[in-house]
Amino acid sequence: MKKFFLAITLLLVTAVIGAGAFAATEHRVNERYGFYAEAQGGTADGLERVYLAEITFNNLNLPDGSVVRALQVYVDKEKLIQGLTGFERDIRTISVDAVLGALQTEFSEKGYQATYEDGFLEITLQKYDSLTDLYLSDGRTGYENGGREVALDWGFWYNTYSYSDLTVFSDIKDTIIESIALEVENIEGINPEDIAFIYNYGTHYSKRTIDSDADKIYYYNKLGIQVHKFVMDETTLNREYTIYQHAPNVVTWYLLAMLIVAIPAAAFTLYAYKKKKEADGGKE
Repeated sequence: MKKFFLAITLLLVTAVIGAGAFAATEHRVNERYGFYAEAQGGTADGLERVYLAEITFNNLNLPDGSVVRALQVYVDKEKLIQGLTGFERDIRTISVDAVLGALQTEFSEKGYQATYEDGFLEITLQKYDSLTDLYLSDGRTGYENGGREVALDWGFWYNTYSYSDLTVFSDIKDTIIESIALEVENIEGINPEDIAFIYNYGTHYSKRTIDSDADKIYYYNKLGIQVHKFVMDETTLNREYTIYQHAPNVVTWYLLAMLIVAIPAAAFTLYAYKKKKEADGGKE
């Protein structure tokens, strides 16, 4: 019987230590991840209405640890020429290819990786093997005070950290984004109000760990990441977004571990004490 209680106790201790280690590890991973987040058509895709064009900034943290930041420009040719015939239809189609094709050439000549095909332009701005490489490239060492405020909401099992900020679209004056937006407005049939500005924040963490107030959160199978999609227009470029990070409350987990260990340990001690008392009584 002693061996049975001892085996059960050791099994529980091992399981609890493993659970505690898991909670602590997940907590450290979440801390390392931090809150640095600079995030087709129709309401089902997070858009309040269907826009003729989209300018998207992708801030993607990939499963292998690398970071990609890219701009995408999409023009919905079908909707742009819908209901038109003849010369007016042709001029709009030609205008899309002319403007986006010229942007592709311009950014390629500047050294960016840029591709264009059938109304879709993609420009890779930055690509790093890790967040550390990105921070060092930006001149950050980790000791500077960024002035970011992180709110903490304590929970019994999990704590929630939240961080709010503005997207890159909040200040586009004299930037690449502004120059692209102005060029898109030159496409025949597109006005400023026809352009959606989209900030995509990608992470390999599930919503259980990283959540947000995005218009839409979806899994992008091609890259294996969750994408948090924030949609704006020319009147809402100052929109604030919030990222939520859920991390285990290690205090609760360790107290639970101690309690689970204490119960069988106390039972084993009581059993051993009774057996010893019985043995001592038998000798008398």
